[in-house]
Amino acid sequence: MGFPIQRFIAATNANDVVPTYFTTGHYTPRASVQTISNAMDVGTPSNMERILSLYDNSLEKVAEDVTAFAATDEETAITMKAYFEKYNYIADPHTAVGLFVAEKFAPSEQKLVMATAHPAKFKETVEDILSTTIDLSIQLSSLLDKPSKAVSIRNDFEELRGILQDNI
Repeated sequence: MGFPIQRFIAATNANDVVPTYFTTGHYTPRASVQTISNAMDVGTPSNMERILSLYDNSLEKVAEDVTAFAATDEETAITMKAYFEKYNYIADPHTAVGLFVAEKFAPSEQKLVMATAHPAKFKETVEDILSTTIDLSIQLSSLLDKPSKAVSIRNDFEELRGILQDNI
């Protein structure tokens, strides 16, 4: 599409199955460990099979476009603090993983780090690390006043289709 991308960097937390694969050549899913970037706590990354399929199941081909590195909880928290102090930017823990990896492993390259969540989604963790209070945006706070709705259904596609059609 014309965007001058040199390579992609896959950033993970301590659940480093992908970086380990790039280092060892062995894809070994395992149980996940709990971290402060908990949405990334995945020991069996579902996208790995898709990525490998795109590259004919060849690590060598994937490695031409993608590299992967991990950040510890300590490195994540240090990065959150540094961005808050230097830029007054409040990064959620997941975005901080990406920021840390991008700075450490591609320090002289231009880079684009995609923020993954609003810090308020991880309010307690962010406030604890940064020793500050996060105000919820109007959009987020308005959601708190909306009623929750849950519908139990069987494992049945037609029932799901009916519920979706009735609620659109």
